[in-house]
Amino acid sequence: MFDPTGLVGLMPHVVPDRYLHEMVAVGSGTTLRWLRGAFGGNATYEELIAATDKVGPGSDGLLCFPYIEGASVPVQDDHVRAVFHGISGHHGLPHFVRSTLEGIAYQYPALLTALTDRGLRVTSLTISDGEARSTTWNQIKADVLGHSLIPALRVEAPSIGAAILAGIGSGVFATAREGVDAVVDVNPPIQPTPEGYHTYQDLRLHWERTRDQVFPQLAGHTVSPH
Repeated sequence: MFDPTGLVGLMPHVVPDRYLHEMVAVGSGTTLRWLRGAFGGNATYEELIAATDKVGPGSDGLLCFPYIEGASVPVQDDHVRAVFHGISGHHGLPHFVRSTLEGIAYQYPALLTALTDRGLRVTSLTISDGEARSTTWNQIKADVLGHSLIPALRVEAPSIGAAILAGIGSGVFATAREGVDAVVDVNPPIQPTPEGYHTYQDLRLHWERTRDQVFPQLAGHTVSPH
């Protein structure tokens, strides 16, 4: 389905007679990488995220708007830049890390709503690449979305896709489906919790209202929760 607004991209799939819709929320992994490089010392991503277990949903009032490369969803503005909002004296590095995880997750519902509003049917959500490695982060996303997430077992999706195509080209696989069945495995789904979903609905609305005050040029594009 072609979207004349350009928000939802449409392009040919590598599989014949199939197509791919694509949207991009920029600055997701980049924002976390910047935070780790600037303030994480020698800590790994796993260590930084593990330290957030003692920080509750909402990061004690600290909000992150992860526009380190500009904003793209639900409206594109290449000129805005990231902001931490509501910093208090009791906030430490774990609060900044969790608020970053939450701020990125708060962008996901707008992506999903953009698809469903255009009549596209979403049956399952699979997550891969770097963001798929963290159970804590995946649970936050599932709770924010109110939808189960299926993490890839081997998260390096581009490399796996390239291997499948190489297998087709060399005759190891007769079809893309055969290659997918042979090499793609997933972990058990991560289910949203009723309490987490209810909590994050209120927190996301607060994040969106604050975003529209901090970035007035983005106002009017808030996607209300279902």
